[in-house]
Formats: sequence, C-alpha cells, structure tokens
Amino acid sequence: MNILLIDPSWRYGKLHGPSLGLSYLASVARSLGSNVTILDFVRAGSENVSTVSEFKRHEDEFFTIVEHQSASCDLIGITCNYATFPRALKTAQKCRASNPQAMIILGGPQISALNYLSLARRKEYLPVNKDVDLYVVSEGDQTFAEIIERLQSGKPIAGILGTVMQVQGGFVRNPQRALIKDLNSINLPAWDLFNLSHYPNLLPITASRGCPYRCTFCDERLIWKNRYRYRTPLNIVSELMTNVQQFGVTRFRFADSTLTSYPALKEMCNLVVNKRLDIKWSCYARANELNDKNLASLKKAGCVSVLIGVESGTQEVLNAMNKKVLLQNIVDAVKLCKTYGIKVEASFIIGFPGETEEDVYKTIDFAKRLEADSYDWHSFSPGLEMLAQLNMPEQEVEKLIRWSFEIDLDMPSRLYPEVFRNSDLTLFERHASARIPVINTRDHQYSLLPNTLSMARIHSLVQLAIDEIAKAGLSSEESLEYRVLLY
Repeated sequence: MNILLIDPSWRYGKLHGPSLGLSYLASVARSLGSNVTILDFVRAGSENVSTVSEFKRHEDEFFTIVEHQSASCDLIGITCNYATFPRALKTAQKCRASNPQAMIILGGPQISALNYLSLARRKEYLPVNKDVDLYVVSEGDQTFAEIIERLQSGKPIAGILGTVMQVQGGFVRNPQRALIKDLNSINLPAWDLFNLSHYPNLLPITASRGCPYRCTFCDERLIWKNRYRYRTPLNIVSELMTNVQQFGVTRFRFADSTLTSYPALKEMCNLVVNKRLDIKWSCYARANELNDKNLASLKKAGCVSVLIGVESGTQEVLNAMNKKVLLQNIVDAVKLCKTYGIKVEASFIIGFPGETEEDVYKTIDFAKRLEADSYDWHSFSPGLEMLAQLNMPEQEVEKLIRWSFEIDLDMPSRLYPEVFRNSDLTLFERHASARIPVINTRDHQYSLLPNTLSMARIHSLVQLAIDEIAKAGLSSEESLEYRVLLY
C-alpha cells in the first residue's frame, strides 16, 4: 500500500523542526509493510516574502507537489492545527482532484478540538467535506494502524474507534479509542522518511503525553482525556542516542506540555550524562517545579533554555486560571535559571475573564522585574471547556471558531497586518495581538465573554506590554527556544 502523509503547516526551514506527529504515524505505517512518503511545506525563501501574494506563490508550489505526489497513493493522511485548518482543507481538495479513489483522512489538534466541542454542545462543528473520508480524533497511532490494516485486508472502514465518518452529508461518530497505556511500546519516529536537509540540526522529542495540571484556558488535558502518561528514562535516552548516531542531530526540543512534571526527570538527565551525549535542548517548564536540584540536572544534561508559562503578574488572576503557582515561585524560578545559565522565555496572557486594566499594568511591571531573556505576549481566547460550559449564544460560539475555517495565519507574522485589513476575525487568534501593531479600535469594542475587556482594549494592552518591555531594554523576540539552540 502506498501512503502519503502531509503536513501543510508552513515551517521556516532554518528554524523550525519537522512534525513529530507525522513521524510517529509514518513509523506505524512502515511497520505494517506500507510504502510511506512524507510531504511538508518547507519552501526556500518563503520566510523572506513581503506580501501575502508572494507567500501564496510558495503555497501554490506546495499544492502543485501535493497534486503530483497524491496521484498514485492509496491512503492520504493530513494533519492540521488551528492555524493550518484552511490550508489542510485545500490540501484535501487538491488530493481528491488528483486521486478520486484514494482514502483521505484528516486529523490533528484542530480536529480533536472541533470534535470535543461538537459533543459538548450537541451541535456539529466538523465541516461536511466531500474531500475527506474520515476524521481521526485524539491519539492517532492505533487508529491509523487499524485503518491501514482494514484497507490492506479489504475490510470496510466503518466502526473504527476514534474516527468520525462522513455518510450521506452527515456523520457517524464512532466511540473514542482508549489511550495507549505503555508509551514505551510506540515505535521510534521515522525521521529517515523526512528530508532533514530542509531543517536545522534540530528534532522534537517527548517524554510524556498529556499534562497533570488543569489550567482553565488550556485545551491540552481535554485532548488527552485528563490523562498524563510518560516513557521510561532509558526509552527516551535511547531515542536521543539514535537521533545523534543515525542522523547526526545534536539539538532537541522537548515538546511536552511541561517536562518538569516528568517524575523521572533526574534519572533521565543522569542517563544523558552517563551516556556522554553531547547535546543541547530546550523545554517547557512549570515555575513551581524548578528548584536547585532539578535545574542542576537539567544543566548537566544539556538544557539551555526553558519556556515558563507565567501568564499573569497578579495572584488573583493566576488563581482564576487555576495555575497552581505563586508569584514568588515565578520570581524564584527565573532567578535560579539565571544562576545556572539557562535562558528563560516568559509567556503571558492578557485579557483573561475578570482581569482588569489595573491587573494588566501590574503584570507588565512584574514582567519587567523578572528580567527574563525573552517575552511572549498573547491575547486571551476562550478554551474548549469555556466554550462548552458557558451559557454562550450559538452565534457567539460560531464567531469564535469561524476564523479557523476562514483565516489563514500560518505564514510569516510580518504579513498579519495585511491579512487583518481584509478580515476582522484575525484578533480571535491568540498570537495576533502581539503581531498586528495597528487596528481600527472602533470596530472591536466588543468582549468575547462577560466580565472581559474588549478586543480593542486587549490588543492595545498587548502592544503596551511589548513597548514597555522594549523600553526596559528587554526582548520580545519570537522563538527564543529555537534561537538559543541553533545560534
């Protein structure tokens, strides 16, 4: 069986690594005897474009390759997140036009999110689309394996756990599949199927899936069904060793929601040291979990930067977010990281329900006192749980998710202002407020939720935060975790 796996996400080849999710699926497919091809959207020069039309030319070249590669495939799998949904749907359209007989499936975080919302609100948010045969939700490893096995044996694909099947203009939603209990049993990512020359000397890796925390703005725990699972230190380090020895890669990004929650973190770091792995890596960390003991281990094992979700500079807002962290934890963590020579990227959210302008001013002052190495500023956007549980009018929910169907923001962020001029939906994307310097404030005097600042005010406060950080001689440069590793 010939299988094509497509990642339509735009990736800056000199900075971003390849798709970890597709590498796992490719490994599954190959273990079942299939011929696997991976296609990703890495185009030389695309990062330097100055207009959307220039970027679209690179996108059109990608679609031309999609049409050619999909013509001879039996099964086509497309992954997507919220920012790449429009391009993923167009990718499916191109595949269907080129190969009407192929089985086309669509999965990834955006599909799982829309499926959750559909179940919670008892209304269908997944799009009826003639170009897609199956949607795959939640963890896809075993579901993908069963799809392949059914097709190989000539059995019907109806009833596969973890899928939503389109039937006569509607859907048949099959029961969800249980999560994999033993993550050590999963095959290593098939990085040899990628053209790694398109990417920097950097690969993603995970020690775990899920998150043990329950922050109210985050969808991670819902996608992973409130489960937190992890691999053994030996299993993780064996993968690191394989990547170093087989591919010559020495830089890694741990993609875990929070690596510092991993129970065997010290053992893993000690094993890296004992195996004499000369590597550098970055990770996400919880401020309340960073201390002298584990920072010493992180440093010895090659950690050079951490991203800490600070979110707010007021304890009241942190409590409302259910962050389970104290402001003093954050102050202490940043200071300790500096002591060990580990760079800190601090991430903040502005506009959380109940947050006042005075709270935001306190957050900006707090951020400046932290003196982190870089800052990420995001506007608040309601998570799935909020959309599902709040008594929100249906028209408001549809507005909140509509942008992910219509607005393509998966491109260099310098192009966002041009995209924004053609749509007022752009600000629904939580990163956009930090990347669009000017908006028409008269058009955005509405709030997403009760007791929430208006979109226009949130935007102006994000811009104020960026300006104040710059005045303090600090940086809001994007992607510190990658830049520290590669430059």
